[in-house]
Amino acid sequence: MKLVTSSVFYPGAGAHVAHPEQVLVDITLGLLAVAQSSGAGEADRAAVRMGLEAARAHLTLHRDVLERFRREPAAALRERISEILSDAVCRAAREVFAFARRHQGLALCLDLVVITPPEVFVAHVGEGRVYMIRDALVHQLTVDHAARLGPALTAHVESLCLQVCEGDRLVLTGLCHRAFEGAELRRILAQRDVHELGPALRAGLPERLGLTAACARVGERGAQASGTSRLELLAPMELFRHCTRAELRAVAQATRPWRRPEGTVVFRQGEPGTRLFLVLEGAIDIVRDGRHLVTLEAGETFGEMAMLDEPERSATALVREDCELLLIPRAAFFSLLQSDPALAVKILWNMNLRLSANLRSTSSRLAVLERRLREA
Repeated sequence: MKLVTSSVFYPGAGAHVAHPEQVLVDITLGLLAVAQSSGAGEADRAAVRMGLEAARAHLTLHRDVLERFRREPAAALRERISEILSDAVCRAAREVFAFARRHQGLALCLDLVVITPPEVFVAHVGEGRVYMIRDALVHQLTVDHAARLGPALTAHVESLCLQVCEGDRLVLTGLCHRAFEGAELRRILAQRDVHELGPALRAGLPERLGLTAACARVGERGAQASGTSRLELLAPMELFRHCTRAELRAVAQATRPWRRPEGTVVFRQGEPGTRLFLVLEGAIDIVRDGRHLVTLEAGETFGEMAMLDEPERSATALVREDCELLLIPRAAFFSLLQSDPALAVKILWNMNLRLSANLRSTSSRLAVLERRLREA
């Protein structure tokens, strides 16, 4: 798949102006990177350059692994690339930490994205944002957190890997997302291609603010669909019955797309539960203690209990047929509910109905079992 990249830079005229070195695009590595400092002085600019170059140098050192994965994706190589990306951030952290010891107060946010179709790898530290746009729906791939490069020798790296499709776009916005209100940023991202994104973002920002961003499109622009089909799949799901189209779009934008081949383990029995899953395509087997319980197909959801109290998974979920899932992290789920009380009532009520139905079914089966035991 062809990769089309672009970088966005507008300096701004305020106290916290942007600088071109905050954005790094290296198409030979499939690399997009954005780093931003809490300050705007020369030391901050030097730290940004240092962090980005340290990360790129580490990725360049392992270019052969990236090339092998592009030719023949394999599970072992996928794990290796995830490690390499995390190590690249840790290397940047060490460089910036050593520099920050001579320049107190330095702290960087850093986002790295390596696109190796058919998959994309993300490493994230801080409050920058990484978005994926698919089927006219905007998915936020990263979660804001307080960790930074600079204050410590190591860094807490949030990382993930997911499959990309023809027409997907990846956008790293740095910290400029703070300047947009409500859904305005998502509207711009959904409607603009990589080369149109800069002017569209700039038009929505106050004149004094600077802007840096990196973006890429996988394959041809025309491959992007309208998003209607995905909303059509969400609408009949029990969890989202009675939701309006606007509410369904909000749900879809809180998700992350996740494609996995036959035989993949989604989660294992006994693991902590932190995500809810929606089945768009394919089939999922639910297995407990080695015994098959049920097969879930398109239009069904699983993992709801993880949204309530982060319990241990009561069963294992296996991909029976190549599938496309939408996953909702617990933090994103609660953010969605807090942002729209009407939507929260609908979803929580439907969850309550489903859990009550499951409890009644379990009670009925236990009653039958108890009767059989007495008769025996």
